[in-house]
Amino acid sequence: MTATTAWRWWRGAQVAAALASLLLVRTVWSATQGVALPALPPVLPPPSIATTAASDPVTQSAVDRTVAHNPFSPDRTPGPAYRVVKVGMAPPVVTAAVVRLVGTVVRDGALSFVLCQEGPLPARVVYPGQRIGALTLLSVQAGSATFTDTGGARVVLRVAKGGT
Repeated sequence: MTATTAWRWWRGAQVAAALASLLLVRTVWSATQGVALPALPPVLPPPSIATTAASDPVTQSAVDRTVAHNPFSPDRTPGPAYRVVKVGMAPPVVTAAVVRLVGTVVRDGALSFVLCQEGPLPARVVYPGQRIGALTLLSVQAGSATFTDTGGARVVLRVAKGGT
């Protein structure tokens, strides 16, 4: 078989496949055009739900409660982080030696905070009055933070200098 004959045979096979595909599409199209779907009745909610929702007006106290829980308020502070503790196991006591001060944010007229890491756990934000392990944050200065431990002793942590 020569190259020209093989090319003609291949072209003929492509044309036959295209014609077969068109015939299949036309057959399926014509078969589905005559099918009429039955009309379904509209679905309405049960009467108890429809009357309850329509009869309950929105009160001002409901609106006030919703506005008070605004997640985008600039005064909002994040809640405490959750930790899973296995039953029967006490959480490890964290001392100043395993708490590392990663950074400080000091803002005039706003709440300052620090970024601390205890042991191998991920770093987290701590605000004054909050605890990280056995330490409670007292105050934040640029580059350092003052904590108290469970015994009442003051512990000052400083941010490690970059490149050291």
